[in-house]
Amino acid sequence: MHILISGFNGKMGNAIRGLDIKFDNLTFYDIKKVDLESELKFDLIIDFSSSSFTSYLIERALEFELPILIGTTGLDKSQMQSIKMASQKIPVLFEANFSKGIKLLKRTIKDFLTDNHAEVKLIKIYESHHSNKQDIPSGTAFLLKNFISSILPNFHEKIEIYSKRANEIFGIHRVEIVLENEEVISFTHNAESRDIFAYGAIEAALWLLKQDPGYYELENVN
Repeated sequence: MHILISGFNGKMGNAIRGLDIKFDNLTFYDIKKVDLESELKFDLIIDFSSSSFTSYLIERALEFELPILIGTTGLDKSQMQSIKMASQKIPVLFEANFSKGIKLLKRTIKDFLTDNHAEVKLIKIYESHHSNKQDIPSGTAFLLKNFISSILPNFHEKIEIYSKRANEIFGIHRVEIVLENEEVISFTHNAESRDIFAYGAIEAALWLLKQDPGYYELENVN
């Protein structure tokens, strides 16, 4: 299986390529160094690059009818609209965080808010990452905010996000829910290795290869 990576030598690109021995018959290529019109048949694009390059990748994916998995964050509304439009013709999976733990975190938060929504006073999201991470707040922080807002629509403007950049933190996200009685309930996800995200991305990519055109997120992967 021939997989193109955008961000081949970046932190996530290196992490993904480092896991090739755990998956059978996977070969990775730098999309900037291959000819998409060559005789070699490519199967899928994985994008962990920059928001400015993602639009170009969407065009190439459409041109060559390739599924594309996008983990690049910091995309604007216009780019997200282009992704949704592309998904009408090719399989597209967009996700800000590919760890299984975030899926579990969201499920747990949903259960709590469903049972206690009337008592919620305030919600805070704290996120910490390495000092080289470009987007502030993180894509996962926005993902969590939008997810919580889908459960409590009236709380969107009341959800506060706090960001920290320091050292080599792979990713820490904490959601604090303050109740009317001043009780604080915390939900935390701490990634101690980038391999968590890389492994999840590869599994999601293999799943995406079997899907019809459409827009998918990690929640859809089973």
